[in-house]
Amino acid sequence: MTDVTTTCDDDPYFYSRDKEPFERLEPRESFDQAVFFAAGSPSKFTITTRWRDADGKDSSRDNIITW
Repeated sequence: MTDVTTTCDDDPYFYSRDKEPFERLEPRESFDQAVFFAAGSPSKFTITTRWRDADGKDSSRDNIITW
């Protein structure tokens, strides 16, 4: 995967994207993102990960996070 980026729900969250885009991740390789919660933040939110595969196809996946 190349050009890996993330977006977060528009709720009261802040997260650091200073490592993005991840230029290259191998299959099954992971990455960490720091997410900061504001008062009143819901305990469940979605982070969408987007990437380009080896064939140049753009893909995405919604990751539902709970804390």
